[in-house]
Amino acid sequence: MSQKMRAAAIKAGKTGRWAKIMAKWVISYLSRGGRKWHLISFDGPTGAEASGIVDFIAIRKDFSTPEETL
Repeated sequence: MSQKMRAAAIKAGKTGRWAKIMAKWVISYLSRGGRKWHLISFDGPTGAEASGIVDFIAIRKDFSTPEETL
């Protein structure tokens, strides 16, 4: 692997990690004072992105009781 390719791969890895951190931050920031989100991350064995479509998912549950319908 050439020096330029190696530098590009390192930069892409750092950019990907930063994008995931900021996406998680935005989700948690927008939910302040409201329902909390649970974030589940699908990292690979080295801590980098796993091969697949989903990097992480955000889940929340509505604990309110449903209104009765007539």
